[in-house]
Amino acid sequence: MFEEETEKEENESVTEEVSLEEEEDVPKTTAKSSQTSIFRYLERKRKTRKDKHRDDGQLLYFDGRRARYSFCSNTLWFTMSVAHPLPEEDIIYEDGKSDGELRLRHWSVDSVEVTRAKDVVDPADRLVLKLLNCALSPALVSSWCPTTRSLEETLRRVTNQVAEGRQLLAALDAADHSHPVFKVDDRLGKVATTFYSLKKVLAFKVTVDFSRGLTDVRHRLEIKRIAGDLDQRSVLDLARDCPDGWDFFGTFVSLIDKQVEL
Repeated sequence: MFEEETEKEENESVTEEVSLEEEEDVPKTTAKSSQTSIFRYLERKRKTRKDKHRDDGQLLYFDGRRARYSFCSNTLWFTMSVAHPLPEEDIIYEDGKSDGELRLRHWSVDSVEVTRAKDVVDPADRLVLKLLNCALSPALVSSWCPTTRSLEETLRRVTNQVAEGRQLLAALDAADHSHPVFKVDDRLGKVATTFYSLKKVLAFKVTVDFSRGLTDVRHRLEIKRIAGDLDQRSVLDLARDCPDGWDFFGTFVSLIDKQVEL
C-alpha cells in the first residue's frame, strides 16, 4: 500500500496543522452569529468520521488564499486556490434545518491541482499515483468545484477515486504474490504478468499498457508466447469481457488464471 510518511514529514504535517489552528480555528463572531470557513468546518467533520480511510482529505493548511488536502498517507496533494469571497450561508443539517448560529464563509475557486506529494519508492505505488493524477485532471476537478460551495462533494469524489486506486494497488500486489514473474514499469506505465500451466505445458506473458491512463486499457495489451500452444484470441476475448477502468486489471488477471487452470 501507499507508504507511510517519514518522521520528518509527519513533523512537517503537524507544523502545518498548528499554523492552521492559529490562523483559522477561531470563528469570527458577529452580533447575530459566528462564522467559520468552509475549509475549517469540513475538517472538523472529517475528524468525526470512523471509516478506515478517514485520513484521506485531511486539511494540511488554509492561509486565506490557498488550501491543501492530503490523500494516500500524504503521497497525493489536492491544492485549491480561492479568489473572491461569496455571501455567507447557514449550515444546513441532514434534517434540512439550520440553527442559524454558525455561518460558513465561501469563495470562488481560482484553480485546483492534484500532485504527487513526495518521492515514492515502490513502482506500483508510483503507477497508481500517476493514474490518479491522470484521472483527476485540473479541468475535471475544476468542473466539480467552481466555488467552495461544492467543496464537500468534490472531496468526496476525490476520496472515491483514491479508493478505486487502492483497489488497483491491491490487485497489483495480489498478482505480484501469485505469479512467479511480475513487473511494474511505472516509467513506461506498463504491467507485465507471466502465466504458467504445467498441466497444459503453457507459458505466456501479458503486458497491460496504462501509459495513456485507464480509458480503453483493455485494447492496449501485448501478449507474448513463452512455451506451448497459445490461443491469443481467447485472451483478447477475456479482456473484452472485463470492465474498463480501475477494475480492469484485477478482473482480467483473475479470468486468465481461471482459464489457465482448466
